[in-house]
Amino acid sequence: MQKKVFKDECCFTFDTPESPNGLYICLKHFIGIGSSILPTYRKITGSHLFLQYKISKIFKKSLNEAPVTHSKLAIGVDGGFELPTDKYVLIQTWKLVSLDPDSHTDVPNPPEKPNPNDLSYLSSFPQTIAKAIAHVQLSQSAILLEEREQAAAMWEASNSRPVSVHADKLVQLENPVKIRPLGWKCCQCDMKDNLWLNLTDGSILCGRKFWDGSGGNNHAAEHFDKTNYPLVVKLGTITTDSAEVYSYAEDSMVTDPKLIQHLAHFGIEASKMQKTDKTLLELEISANERLGEWFLLQESNTKLEPRWGPGLTGLHNLGNSCYLNAVMQTLFALESFKTNFSLRLNELAYASMERMPHSPPFDDFLLQLSKLGDGLASGNHSWCAETQEELEAAQKKGGEVPRFPGIRPSLFRRVVGLNHPEFRSKRLQDAHEFMEHVFSLLQEMKMTRVLEESLQFTIEEKLKCGSTGKVRYTQHRSNTLTFQIPLDKALNKAELAKWQAEEQHLKTTKPEEIVRPIVPLKTCLLNWSCEEMITDWTSPATGEKTFALRSQRLVTFPDYLILHAARFKLGENWEPLKLDVELSLVDSLDMVDSVEALNSFGLDLSDLKSCGGLLPGEESLPDSDEANNTTFEPRADIISQLMEMGFSHEASVKACKHTDNAGMEQAMEWVFSHADDPTLNEPEPEKNTVKANSESVQMLMSLGLTTFQAEQVLGKFNQNLELAADWVLNNPEQAQNLKPENEEQTEGKLSDGKPIYQIIGLISHMGKNTNEGHYVCHLKRSELQPNLDPRTSEWIIFNDDKVAKSEKPPFQFAYLYILRRV
Repeated sequence: MQKKVFKDECCFTFDTPESPNGLYICLKHFIGIGSSILPTYRKITGSHLFLQYKISKIFKKSLNEAPVTHSKLAIGVDGGFELPTDKYVLIQTWKLVSLDPDSHTDVPNPPEKPNPNDLSYLSSFPQTIAKAIAHVQLSQSAILLEEREQAAAMWEASNSRPVSVHADKLVQLENPVKIRPLGWKCCQCDMKDNLWLNLTDGSILCGRKFWDGSGGNNHAAEHFDKTNYPLVVKLGTITTDSAEVYSYAEDSMVTDPKLIQHLAHFGIEASKMQKTDKTLLELEISANERLGEWFLLQESNTKLEPRWGPGLTGLHNLGNSCYLNAVMQTLFALESFKTNFSLRLNELAYASMERMPHSPPFDDFLLQLSKLGDGLASGNHSWCAETQEELEAAQKKGGEVPRFPGIRPSLFRRVVGLNHPEFRSKRLQDAHEFMEHVFSLLQEMKMTRVLEESLQFTIEEKLKCGSTGKVRYTQHRSNTLTFQIPLDKALNKAELAKWQAEEQHLKTTKPEEIVRPIVPLKTCLLNWSCEEMITDWTSPATGEKTFALRSQRLVTFPDYLILHAARFKLGENWEPLKLDVELSLVDSLDMVDSVEALNSFGLDLSDLKSCGGLLPGEESLPDSDEANNTTFEPRADIISQLMEMGFSHEASVKACKHTDNAGMEQAMEWVFSHADDPTLNEPEPEKNTVKANSESVQMLMSLGLTTFQAEQVLGKFNQNLELAADWVLNNPEQAQNLKPENEEQTEGKLSDGKPIYQIIGLISHMGKNTNEGHYVCHLKRSELQPNLDPRTSEWIIFNDDKVAKSEKPPFQFAYLYILRRV
């Protein structure tokens, strides 16, 4: 089996074939090496023969191009947003370079239609070397091959629509109305587009309203609620070979194999129809393009001043990789990541070279992380890019395409997702889940100290028995603090209610006119620490069902605190839906949120500080494990009397256990009250013997858990998937921290100090759920450039490879807040 060829990017630096000196492909290990590290690589590995690979790009003569339309809520994939089309031709040059002795020999390009077995074009080279050269030249890049596999899988997934279970035997009412080929209108309002034909009774009704006020008035959905007629087809999308069919009963887009027959029932000939309306996806994209937060988060209505230099390097979008770009820009603004990775590239690179070939550098997570940190911090790949006018002028001349600033984190993206099906894919991912994934990899690499010295903190959880008042305190470590947003504590309830009432009659809403709930950030954090009631809870003190009161506080306050705003909730189909809400830095509508308020904002978290364990007068609950492991002996006399009354032995034992052998009267009362329990006559399962449902385990694993963690969480909620998933979404750090008892855990000392913080970074998401949209991040410039005056108030927006001064950091829409202790 021939080796893969990594020829797009140096494994140790961000040199590429487009760099001034090109890229040197090692003919021994078939990996790319940058010119700056080539002598060191030669010395450590002993490799001396390389193929220098250079690429230059020449603009094609500009043509009149049709406007680009978008067909996917994605970036960097076909039909998506923002990546340039092919406007240039590539010129490739090759040289055989020997470092022992030093020599350079031109190598011809392979023929246009190469034959891997015909090496005649390399006849001037020894056969062994010719084979190696041809292998490099003719092989697809390893990264490109893997990306194409992922893109193919993504295309298949996004283009597959299941056959509706209702299609085959769909009931169609007799004496149907005949549908005209044009001129439709909703039969319940004046809408003339976004119309759906019900395939059972022929009703024409408008579709659902989108989150920006566009769409329809929900009449087609309401009709299904009344009639249960399941299938509808979107008028204006019917053509000879396609149509948009939706099943309300299955709540998804579907395929109807008998669609032509079903349409003919209403006099519609599919072969004579033409597409005149947008598909559902096109409507969603239009709504997203209008959605106010897209403009706010990207600051699209402001001409931004570009910034460049050390710490101001952009990351190119590799196709839905904005979540990775935003998270890694943010993490490398933290001092611990700079110290442990950005400044250690040479050390880690030399160590990686010494481990070759048994441990290749392209699979070395710590090396690729360090390389990324160095690339962002050094400024070697950051300069002032040509303006649009300069690019257009160069294109008209057909000259050389200038090199663009920024780096492509191709190898890092590959290695960080190597063993993770979602982060390996081309699909957009949740930025918070990705951040936790990076933290998990660091822990696997025995680099937990990076987190401990600046990010990790300890949470103390208090559980109070509703029957006895006894309490239990437990502690666990976390990397991020996830908080819910209490919409009932919005500052603008009256204005919101008025707008929502009026919005029902609006067909469209301008972004600047949207009214959202406004909730203070401090209110959210206080709500995080409030008591919450847990119902149907078994007290370890009594063994009885009762309720418990749960609350939590912070034991330690790290140097950096990452806040995760739970802006997403699970919808009916387990799809994460986004809360359209603003978080405010101020506590009153009389005060104004602004950049000045952001820079002067100090968040005092003293109210969240724990009291340090058991308080005077409090009594500890017994441990659940201790209660479960205690050998229980039911009273024989109670067992005998209950069995004489006709109860089973198992039911009698349960009665004794749950009443703690209190007496016959209590046992009899318990067994009568549980007479309807279907498990009354079954033995109580031994601890941890209930096997989790495999489908439930897979569902939780899709949320980022390991098999062990998924099984533990399901056990915690008595195999109730809905409760388990809800807990995971609200407590992602606790879920990720679940480890087997026999797994060695050595915990280091955490950073701690005064609980006063200021905001230094934001990661924001635009779009309606985590599976689509776009991420950007905003960071204080003083955090990116240590020599800068820390009082500097300038903020920087990182929108993939675009880096600029931010005029309005969108703190009210942030998904992740990065705080530094003052």
